[in-house]
Amino acid sequence: MLLDETKGMRVLCVNDHWQSPNRMTGPTVWSGDLFRTADRGIYFPKFCHMYMDNVWEVIGINTGTWCAHMGVSVDHNHWTKHKEIEPDDTTKYAESFLIKDKETYEDWIRTDAGNIIAKIRSLTAHNTYRTGIHMFTNCERIK
Repeated sequence: MLLDETKGMRVLCVNDHWQSPNRMTGPTVWSGDLFRTADRGIYFPKFCHMYMDNVWEVIGINTGTWCAHMGVSVDHNHWTKHKEIEPDDTTKYAESFLIKDKETYEDWIRTDAGNIIAKIRSLTAHNTYRTGIHMFTNCERIK
């Protein structure tokens, strides 16, 4: 179902039973056109691990390319959902980048976000969904 929806310029997330569709969390799929137009890779330069969902949210909301496919369900069993669970070493390592990546994100917002958004918008002029998140339930678009 996700691959069927990745035509044109789209970034899709799924129903993670936690933060979606308000946040871009869980498994994410990019259309090749969007990925190539952004020309930065999944992890933009200078980011270590954190805040990439924020980057793609900003791009997706401001270009109308973000879709939440609520008909596809993958539980996001993040440790913060269960306060009694201590994060494992891999999680602690990834989260050690939080402060540095927050600074990188804030710098990206000031310096690069507008350029990428403008570039994508120029190629999606036909997109009737210029801003916001678009949701799908099963295979039906809902607004």
